[in-house]
Amino acid sequence: MVSSSSTVQPGATLVINHTPSVAELTAMRVVIPANSLPAGATVTVLTTFVGGLPSPVSSQGRITLLGAGAGADISAGGSQPTRPVTISFSFLPAALPPGTDVRRIVIGRHTGSEWTLLPSSVDSAANTVTAQTSHFSVFAPLVSTPGTSLDNVQAFPIPWKPGSGDPAFDAPGIAFTNLPEGGEIRIMTILGEEVKSFNAGPAGMAIWDGVGSGGIRVGSGTYLVVVSGAGSRKVFRVAVVR
Repeated sequence: MVSSSSTVQPGATLVINHTPSVAELTAMRVVIPANSLPAGATVTVLTTFVGGLPSPVSSQGRITLLGAGAGADISAGGSQPTRPVTISFSFLPAALPPGTDVRRIVIGRHTGSEWTLLPSSVDSAANTVTAQTSHFSVFAPLVSTPGTSLDNVQAFPIPWKPGSGDPAFDAPGIAFTNLPEGGEIRIMTILGEEVKSFNAGPAGMAIWDGVGSGGIRVGSGTYLVVVSGAGSRKVFRVAVVR
């Protein structure tokens, strides 16, 4: 069994550096902000999976595992963080499946029934992928294939309840998946005023952090999302509850 454990100290950030035993991964790092877990809690990172990781099934996009055992189970004795925790995986390109586009690697969190995709950033020079989570579980780097149309575009969580601590609705932002690479997302008020616009990355994903183009955090309410890509357009609604 390959694992690392560390104890939360009062008022201190906890950093766990761990070396997995699989060929695809060279390292992982977990950064837990101060005062986000009870002092004295033990955080354990386990990277041994008997029988391998759960199957690559997600309603949020088309995914494949980076490796059958390339992942980590993070737990804190039943406690969950009250602030976003940063998780990073370092990968070895030469050990990845042939043809893997590292720009499309994302971190997934398993819910017990499927993988939910976390908005992730890839540093191709350092060979790392990083994401934030508000709930401990099983995590793995996955390869996300961008959509070829807007038919299966997903937005989650809906409603978005930042800071609520609810694992189903608390997240760093509203994520959009299954988009064509470069697809445009425009957030609008119900009255049709633009709040912010941005584009999907190579993995067909994007995130809105609830901040408008002027740098001001938006309030609770319903917002229109106008998505353009692959020669078509789609409009739907998302909700923010603060």
